[in-house]
Amino acid sequence: MYLVLIDTRIPSSQNIIDSLTSDTDYVIFDFNTDTIDTIKTKITKNYDSVGIIQHNYSLQFNYQFIDNFSPSILSNLEKADPELNTWQNYIDFLSWLKTERCANYIDLMACGLWADHNWVYMIQTVRSKYDIHIRASIDITGADGNFILESDNFNIIGVYFTEQILQYKYDFYYNSASDIPGFWNYSPYRLPSYNLAKVSTRYQNLLGTFSSTPYTDVVSVVSVKSATAILRKNGNVVLLGTTSTTDQTVYCGIMPCGIVTQSQLVNVRKIVGGFGTLCALKYDGTVVCWGYVSVNGNYDVNTIDTSAATDPNQKFVNVNSVRSQLNYVVDIYANSQNGFAALTSSGKLILWGAYVRGGYSSVSSSYLSSGVSKVFVGIDSFVALKTDGTAAIIGGYSNSGLTIFQLLTFRMQLRL
Repeated sequence: MYLVLIDTRIPSSQNIIDSLTSDTDYVIFDFNTDTIDTIKTKITKNYDSVGIIQHNYSLQFNYQFIDNFSPSILSNLEKADPELNTWQNYIDFLSWLKTERCANYIDLMACGLWADHNWVYMIQTVRSKYDIHIRASIDITGADGNFILESDNFNIIGVYFTEQILQYKYDFYYNSASDIPGFWNYSPYRLPSYNLAKVSTRYQNLLGTFSSTPYTDVVSVVSVKSATAILRKNGNVVLLGTTSTTDQTVYCGIMPCGIVTQSQLVNVRKIVGGFGTLCALKYDGTVVCWGYVSVNGNYDVNTIDTSAATDPNQKFVNVNSVRSQLNYVVDIYANSQNGFAALTSSGKLILWGAYVRGGYSSVSSSYLSSGVSKVFVGIDSFVALKTDGTAAIIGGYSNSGLTIFQLLTFRMQLRL
């Protein structure tokens, strides 16, 4: 017999329950109200293995199984908490499943845990120190063609689930708000809240919310305010959405949009989106942006000029002002507040967009001109990590609202 514990925050949990094999029991638990004791009282039998269905909620620094637990350190775990002292509540529960409910395996059915070196350290340490055999997935569970836990090459279809689970391929995702970049707001296609939402070859056919046309060979999908961009395998971009009948500059769900035409949206490698704007990185290392910015009116993201604004919240750095630098670009990024960044092959970081959201940086130009190796995206900020171990926070809110654009440069000891 097998058991799955299902976090109530997982959408359409009944669909998951309907896909369980006859040998699998289930227990629903509430992250916010359940305690570990109430969960234990619901588990009355012995099981060969127990699966925990809980989304990887993109918690970069801490993890909590339930709210009743104290946070477990995730960030830089091997150095910050090598003995897993902050994980003791969780480990005690897993140990209880093994000793009191005879579970030989604990299967963490959350996306991408085995791809995170912090989770790998936690899992391997618990395996060796407590003899609790945890299995986990390296990818976005079920969304790229399998339900295999790659840590042990274990296929959970045929054990926990029948093949009916394939119909509900995105139910393991976090059902986030529709205005977060990368979220495909169309049930049942619940893609995760990442700017690049990969779509499995098994599920390449998507039906748009604004069109009855099925689009095949989809690589990624990005949604912003009233517009969705679909990147196809051939490098072409399909734009779905609406355009205001009274003001053509409000929404950009069709082409042309501002000074950008459909003919420019070819040979595209990656798309990212801000709140109402989109940018595409092309295979030739150049960048194309389109959409409109609402700053005392609606303006094309390429040409908007708010340089004279006294309120930093009303300033915006347009794309044309950095156009000459957008060559040999290897990656692009966007936060949900219209801040954009591009990283070149030489390690230079180029910024544009909302002045206080990362589009402007008072960090010295010499700091960002070379040596940037990684960029991490916040809600309204970026962090630029350099090869020498230093990093700069770019953008972000402050309580005063007047010093939002002030940036903090600090030294970090991170594993690159």
